[in-house]
Amino acid sequence: CSIVATAFSVPRAPESRWAAWREPWVVTAAAVSIVMVGLIFHVLLRAQYQPTGIAAITNLIHHYIVPIVFAIFWWRAVPRGSLVWGDVWRVFAYPAAYLVYVLMRGEIGNVYPYFFIDVRNLGYAQVFVNVSAISALFIGAGFAFVAAKR
Repeated sequence: CSIVATAFSVPRAPESRWAAWREPWVVTAAAVSIVMVGLIFHVLLRAQYQPTGIAAITNLIHHYIVPIVFAIFWWRAVPRGSLVWGDVWRVFAYPAAYLVYVLMRGEIGNVYPYFFIDVRNLGYAQVFVNVSAISALFIGAGFAFVAAKR
């Protein structure tokens, strides 16, 4: 959420060292990432996580409201024609780096935050299949977002 908050607020900030966050591909990377977080949560994780009380409210905000609001912000903030097809690979860099981090963290600490990448329970072959499918979805979403602004 901190990446989304930064990408959302920086366009209103005065020129500074944060100017790179105004780049259309950076805002697009944040949009693709948070929209995919919402979709992956809804499809894969929702049944396993049933929070109550304040946790239910924060879950609703993080996984449903923020992705929708940020997608609307992205649509308005990123000018048409400001993205090129090569930006898809820049957009995919963050989720790819996060995946490497999560897998390394799981190996070192023997705790995986998501069942679909839990090497202990699924084995490397199945995790590879799962990661490949999710990566394809991220790349597809990247192409869709870039196409929407071409």
